[in-house]
Amino acid sequence: MTTEGKPKIVTDGWDGYYNTRRDRLADVIGDYLSCESTDARQCYEEILAEVEGWISYHQKFLTKSIALKALIQGERTPSQFLTE
Repeated sequence: MTTEGKPKIVTDGWDGYYNTRRDRLADVIGDYLSCESTDARQCYEEILAEVEGWISYHQKFLTKSIALKALIQGERTPSQFLTE
């Protein structure tokens, strides 16, 4: 199924956003399920890889945020002190 022929959704606030997001998800799932060259396992693996990518992306910033918090709270090794 494609978005062709569907009326353009007018987003009015959060309800519109959630409905539009759900429609995009339905389009993606429909695309995977109706593709004759893609099996269920490939669909599963691609969804899993996408979720793992998001975890990796956010983990990088979580680690950086934790390090900054430690510095703000005074947790430093001698090599972390600023020098002139």
